[in-house]
Amino acid sequence: EDKMNKKKLYIWEAFSLFYIMLVTIYYMISISKLKIAIFPNYRNIIFISVPFFVMAIFFRRYTIKRILIYLVLMVLAVMSVKQSKEYTIFLTVSQTLCAFDIDYRKIIRLILNTEICFTCTNIVLGLIGVIDINTIQYTRMVSFLSKIQRYDMGFTHYNYFGLIIFEITVLYLMLHKKILQLAVKDIIVFLLINLFSYFISGSRTAFLA
Repeated sequence: EDKMNKKKLYIWEAFSLFYIMLVTIYYMISISKLKIAIFPNYRNIIFISVPFFVMAIFFRRYTIKRILIYLVLMVLAVMSVKQSKEYTIFLTVSQTLCAFDIDYRKIIRLILNTEICFTCTNIVLGLIGVIDINTIQYTRMVSFLSKIQRYDMGFTHYNYFGLIIFEITVLYLMLHKKILQLAVKDIIVFLLINLFSYFISGSRTAFLA
């Protein structure tokens, strides 16, 4: 019986993590020019991910309280889709439901690695011409860089590159319980990465990171 329970636990955790990864990929494609050049039907990822979500939910153990929480959250998520015609809240809620009872470090590490791989791939595809990298001259009234040349690095907006770098920085820090004990080299690397992102994209989000 213990072996069966462990196997069942492994199954729902595997389905949950795979679903979370698919939603993260969907999110990354939605802000990338890959959705125009390569994946015009990227929204199909949502439908592909549904069986994994169902299996992740099906193999779990439930209490009455947990069932009520799931039902309330899913009803609110479905209502948000009907009202806004967007899947953002629904996907966030479904990811949250899948994340229950899983070590948060596994989830953060999964999302972190997915975003790093996708961002690097997106930049490389932009540099070799598979997707466009647009530039714009931008002037700020208050900034130590008054005039900058902004590059979108293959994303659909110039700020998205800085946003993703910010997310990667935060996720990396969340994996370390004692931030003050981070190695100096790690701090320097992330500082340089975020400064590079700021100089390239002009996104102040990366500068805040």
